[in-house]
Amino acid sequence: MPLNFDLTVTLPFPAAPFWAQRASRPFLDFLVSDGALRRAAASAASPVPPSEAAALTTATGSPFRRGAPLATRTQSYIPASADIPDALRLVLGEELFGLEDTQVWEAAAGDGSTAGGGVVGVGVGGVGDGGLPPPPMVQTFRITPAVLSAYVTTGGVLTVASVAGDADGAASHRLTGSVGVSLWGLADVAEAAVLRNMDTFYAAYPATVGRWRLGGGGGRAGDAGVQVVSW
Repeated sequence: MPLNFDLTVTLPFPAAPFWAQRASRPFLDFLVSDGALRRAAASAASPVPPSEAAALTTATGSPFRRGAPLATRTQSYIPASADIPDALRLVLGEELFGLEDTQVWEAAAGDGSTAGGGVVGVGVGGVGDGGLPPPPMVQTFRITPAVLSAYVTTGGVLTVASVAGDADGAASHRLTGSVGVSLWGLADVAEAAVLRNMDTFYAAYPATVGRWRLGGGGGRAGDAGVQVVSW
């Protein structure tokens, strides 16, 4: 039976700039150099086909606004904190412990997700094109491992929001979802291991993001254009 999770951390970084930078090449490179990840890459953001976007935004429990244009990308990475014996890592190679993360969010003008899609986007940090409100900072994710991808899936929703009353700018980073393993006799152990690795990674994530901000990657609240995302 899949295990549910609800994990929230507070990041020392304003929400809108963090959202804009969350998959940028400089930020991913920093996660590797700072020791959070062993390797990281992200595909270019691209529009979700209109018919597929319509189905996703009207599905029961969808976190997206009905009829909103959507964008998607795939991130691949190897967490440095993964609970994997070093001997097994050496024999099988790092690539076998990599993860692929398919992400979907509401497209916004200027975030690289509307290019070629003919989408009238909305702004990241304020009222956008055509007077529309900005899209919510909400993203779905579906994570599968390089090995046993047909048997292990972690999926859910990432929500980023500003922390009220924080003068320096802070963001609430919340992950909700479930992890399911369909391996007879191993499901309980494997699901618990996935959640343990998530807890370990995100316990250290605020400090990692804080170092990124101190190193010049961050900005004060309202600096939505800082470190524009590029792939």
